[in-house]
Amino acid sequence: MTTMIESDRPTIADERPRRLRLLTALVLAAIGALVLACGAEPSGSQAQAPTSVPSVQTLEDTPSPAPPTTSPTPRPTEETRTENAAPTSAPEPIPTSIPSSQAAVEMSSSPEIRVIPTLPPPPDRDLSELAVRLRGAAVDDRTPEPAEPMSVGDRRDFWLTDLDDGSATEISATLRVVSENAYWFMDDAVTVNQAGLEEGARLFEQQVRPVVVETFGDIRSPGIDGDPRLIVLHSRLDGAAGYYGPSDEYPAEVHPHSNEGEIIYIDAELLPPGSEIYMSVLAHEFQHAIHFNQDMGEDSWVNEGLSELATQISGYEVNSFDAFLPRPDTQLNYWPESSARRFAHYGSSALFFIYLTQRVGGTALIKDLMTEQLDDVAGVDAFLRDFGLRFEDVFADWVIANYLDADDERYGYLDNDVRIRRARPLGDGKGREMSLPQFSARYHSLRSNAAEGTLRFRGSAQVRQVEADCIGDDGCLWSGRGDSINTKATREFDLTGLDNATLEYMVWYDIEDGWDYGYVEVSDDGGRTWTILEGQHTSDDDVSGNAYGPGYTGRSRDWKQESIDLTPFVGGPVLVRFEYVTDAAVFRDGFMVTDVSVPQLDDGMDTGEWLSEGFTTALRSLPQRFIVQIVTKGADGEYEVSRLNLDSDNFGETTLSGLDAPDREIVIVVSPVTPDTRHSASYTLEFLR
Repeated sequence: MTTMIESDRPTIADERPRRLRLLTALVLAAIGALVLACGAEPSGSQAQAPTSVPSVQTLEDTPSPAPPTTSPTPRPTEETRTENAAPTSAPEPIPTSIPSSQAAVEMSSSPEIRVIPTLPPPPDRDLSELAVRLRGAAVDDRTPEPAEPMSVGDRRDFWLTDLDDGSATEISATLRVVSENAYWFMDDAVTVNQAGLEEGARLFEQQVRPVVVETFGDIRSPGIDGDPRLIVLHSRLDGAAGYYGPSDEYPAEVHPHSNEGEIIYIDAELLPPGSEIYMSVLAHEFQHAIHFNQDMGEDSWVNEGLSELATQISGYEVNSFDAFLPRPDTQLNYWPESSARRFAHYGSSALFFIYLTQRVGGTALIKDLMTEQLDDVAGVDAFLRDFGLRFEDVFADWVIANYLDADDERYGYLDNDVRIRRARPLGDGKGREMSLPQFSARYHSLRSNAAEGTLRFRGSAQVRQVEADCIGDDGCLWSGRGDSINTKATREFDLTGLDNATLEYMVWYDIEDGWDYGYVEVSDDGGRTWTILEGQHTSDDDVSGNAYGPGYTGRSRDWKQESIDLTPFVGGPVLVRFEYVTDAAVFRDGFMVTDVSVPQLDDGMDTGEWLSEGFTTALRSLPQRFIVQIVTKGADGEYEVSRLNLDSDNFGETTLSGLDAPDREIVIVVSPVTPDTRHSASYTLEFLR
């Protein structure tokens, strides 16, 4: 899923603060998927420490530690769905009628696949429900009983996840510090400065936690372990400098590598406890833990941007800006799989949410964004509408603020020094076609000796929804895409009277390899139990523990023919289901199926309809939209911002005059703004004398 630090990661000693900026770049350039480790230095906007100092218990305070234990602290197996309890639900049989929250994808006699025009956003995954339905797990939904507080010197075992390959390793750790709101564990195989650990606990309680909780809310409490305290575990990490794991919020019956608690993991050798970079990563990961409690299904670009905001309001510098500013053509609402490309996305998301915060008057109401259950652009837009704003307009103003950094809150930053460092020259004559990701920006600086001329823009009218074309004459079922989603498409085939049966279909997939999965399933008891079927192109690999059985993962690159034996299920009606489950970070295009049939049936396909919970009809393309803005800046520093009017074909032109005025600067800013796709748009921009 995510990558953070390469295999040749540096070893950092406590006395090397001069390498802090280099370390920050290394940490952030390879950041992982479940969570982020980010570097920082103190800024001028530090939060005030409370007047009272929370008590901190340290290892030195307790000369006779409690006897060590060899297993995790006992806990109830699962909590109920309350504000401060982890989610769970029982499996639901497939309904015979269509609830209002579901969409019918009908099969006509053709049989053509079609879907009703408006579909709800993809449903969030529920790991407890998935474990019960697909693993047959016995999950106790009782609220956990309050746990006895742990004491310094206590020992327990933890799973550590390698975010490079998803594998898990078990380690033993000792509780070294107990503060008012956190337990500070240290891997028994790692040596770290005790004073630094105590300083980290003090800064967390006095500086980081108060402002982050006030802004974003708090973690799930008492949580799955029945203890209100956060756990901060220090060890050697692979693939990350720090991370927060949402699967820890569930019992081991739900996820095999769950540590059953609210836990942040820190690489204590890479990030010296108590240092500025250590505290910045801790603040960042703390927001992730809070976000899970407020909205567990949010897209990564929102979650990561708010974690960078948490770093800044805690009093630490966000260094990812420097990766984004030379690359403003970074798509805001997308999180890439490649760690080499991810650093600029951190900077983009960070700057956007810092800017958004000032547009809504500060951090006081950001908690409302956290609790908004709509995700991605739709969730941010719903939040902004309470302020009379729209996401698209705020985005358009933001890309201008990144260029001007004017002395006002609309076209500048009040507390950050930000400036796009590169504009592409636009000379006289015909332009060439260029491509640009959605919700990004490219800045064209007009260079001409003419007094006036015509600026002409022509953009593509359509953009791909997914990478592949649908090959089915009657349409394709598409899983949708997103972080932490679970989508399904289900229908009945009547196998009564058959001696044998085969499920045949064409499948295409582009799925985060080893972390997200697509499944084909069958039920012969009306949906009470489900069997995951193995196809010719499914994979049994499950290093991460995320898979529920053989599934599609990785990339098919082209369409594949599947043929799966249904003979064990003949004799009556069965339900066939396609299902897609993603984890908390990084998603790709998902998967599509078409030409679904059981050839042994008279027409190969019963008449009827697919019951869709998040699946929809794959469109060959989406309408492409653009925002084109013209910034005119004079020698006196005055500026003017206007939009170029575009017609329905994305064509627009305007006459620019007074170009020969001394020290006049004209920049054209192009932004494609079609949501629901990660694919780029093309356009041509030219200036004709």
